[in-house]
Amino acid sequence: MLTLNQTVPALKVSAISKHYKLFDKPSQRLLSYLLPGYRGRCQIFRALDDINFELRQGETLGIIGRNGSGKSTLLQIISGTLTPTAGAVERTGRVAALLELGAGFNPDFTGRENAILNASIHGLTEDEINTKLPGIIEFAGIGDFIDQPVKHYSSGMFVRLAFSVIVHVDADVLIIDEALAVGDVLFSQKCMRFLDDFKSRGSILFVSHDAGAISQLCDQVIWLDGGRQMAMGDPREMLDRYLEHIYGEQQAVAPVETRPSNFVTPVAPQRGFEPWFDAREPLLQSPALFNSIEVHAFNENCRGFGDDGATIIDVCFRDVQGRRLSGIVGGTPVILCYRFQALRDLERLIVGFLIKDRLGQVILGDNNCIIHHDQPISATAGRLYEVRFGITMPYLAISEYIVSVSVASGTQTDHVQHCWLHDALVFHAEKGHVVHGIMGIPLAFCSIEEEDDGQAGASI
Repeated sequence: MLTLNQTVPALKVSAISKHYKLFDKPSQRLLSYLLPGYRGRCQIFRALDDINFELRQGETLGIIGRNGSGKSTLLQIISGTLTPTAGAVERTGRVAALLELGAGFNPDFTGRENAILNASIHGLTEDEINTKLPGIIEFAGIGDFIDQPVKHYSSGMFVRLAFSVIVHVDADVLIIDEALAVGDVLFSQKCMRFLDDFKSRGSILFVSHDAGAISQLCDQVIWLDGGRQMAMGDPREMLDRYLEHIYGEQQAVAPVETRPSNFVTPVAPQRGFEPWFDAREPLLQSPALFNSIEVHAFNENCRGFGDDGATIIDVCFRDVQGRRLSGIVGGTPVILCYRFQALRDLERLIVGFLIKDRLGQVILGDNNCIIHHDQPISATAGRLYEVRFGITMPYLAISEYIVSVSVASGTQTDHVQHCWLHDALVFHAEKGHVVHGIMGIPLAFCSIEEEDDGQAGASI
């Protein structure tokens, strides 16, 4: 592998375009091959149009977009299996690609034979293949099926073997398409651990519909739509803009630029803050579990979108007595509150929230449609409403977190967004004991029982 040099691009994509001629009849296509300059009646389909970016050594670049936006076409051009209509790709070092399922596999060959074939395609010598083959077979974890023809493999077994090969070819750039989505959860986690480790020594071009995986892995994200490069930038910003675009096209919603300020003063709640937890069974507490969380003020100028059926005017955390909080201790019950004004009559109201980490990964979220799906709620134009979610704040790793909130109407699977605010509230975990994962949950008890003599042991 190359020594990392972030001043040198691992990939440079310059003005890449891919156009296809769509003919009315097959005979016209044949004539276009036989007679140079023959056009007949054809349309030009622009699968890609003027794509430009650089992937630096040691960087992970994500590509997002709907099906048909040109993601897979772009990866095929970069990996060299498809020729662009215009533009050029410059590569530094060895590139290994996991594209469409089964690509590069001979269905009549065994898994072992296909592993050898794929490794040789990626440039490994016979001695290198013999050395690495046991590791490839072990990583794939498909057992005796390694010596069976791959035409009998499931899609998950295909992915296991294909990914295992590219893991062991000592590539400088990995190109990963959405094929990982068909793997089982344990193998997917194994792949993600490998990619996390690979980031320290190579570059990754990663396509996925999994926003969490994009947020976790990627340093930058490119958003494609209809073959065009819409934007490139921070993963969280790109994912938010992509979400806005999807809702905007489906529901003709517009970005929310500013929040009205004449309703921001919070109303002191008088009811509805009864505890939802059982105070008779206190949560397991210890000074070592102290988790200090600072809560910032509602961001009136946060970005959002919606069809102007409602406007959200205040977001905060409160304690179980209804007092507004500027600080929270992890592991304690709190109430996430937000106020909104209905700008027209709304039926089958859906209110919800997401709590994300600084990379945009969702760590917690819910809505009333999930909790009370059989109790539809309406809102009247001009009236103010306060939404309350009772939660036990998890123990959080030291980092910054954001709260997104929304007001919609309809059903869980078919709804219209009236107002969605991306980063309405920010809070920061300043101290905490979480060292594994992104959060912890409060334990009700912990016990150790000695069973040999039938006597109860220690209970903590």
